[in-house]
Amino acid sequence: MSTLLRKMIDFKGHGDSIQRSSLLADLVVSAFSCFFWAKTQNPQNPSCPKPLCSLSLSLRRCTSSLVRAEPRSREMALRGVWQLQKLIVSYCNWGGSSRGMRAFMESHLPAFKEVNPQLEVATELIRGQHPHLKAFYKNKNQRVICVKNMSPEDILLHATRLRNALGRKVVKLKTRHVTKHPSVQGTWTTAVKF
Repeated sequence: MSTLLRKMIDFKGHGDSIQRSSLLADLVVSAFSCFFWAKTQNPQNPSCPKPLCSLSLSLRRCTSSLVRAEPRSREMALRGVWQLQKLIVSYCNWGGSSRGMRAFMESHLPAFKEVNPQLEVATELIRGQHPHLKAFYKNKNQRVICVKNMSPEDILLHATRLRNALGRKVVKLKTRHVTKHPSVQGTWTTAVKF
């Protein structure tokens, strides 16, 4: 149990999420087996023994740090496949509206590339034009967002939203009730009189 716990603490910053989750599952199973072993040894005492309390506390700390260390980059993908293929960061090297984009490229862009290794990020120098982000998706759609006069944090937010998007066209809904098989009687409302 202690070797598993040491492995977990050493492993929390490394490896992919599948390895971390399997290690976490092993740790939880061994913690439960220790708990039930302690209960069978002393059935009259319903409280947990002192070493087991410290073990559960260290387990709780370790698992909470693991959950925090888990990368959030897998949350907006279609069937586990990222839809954004390429992100082009266009900027001007002397324009005032590109000041935030230049600061974003120095401070936030290297970390953004490191967090998203599946994404191809390219920079493009366009002199005399406003800066923008251009996203290319797997379904051949593309989105362009103008980021003129924005702060680096706002540009990072827009880049993250482009990464999280599926790249589908935005469809305006005609009604609030969307179904493949519309009702013959019509949508029920509170104004129906019988």
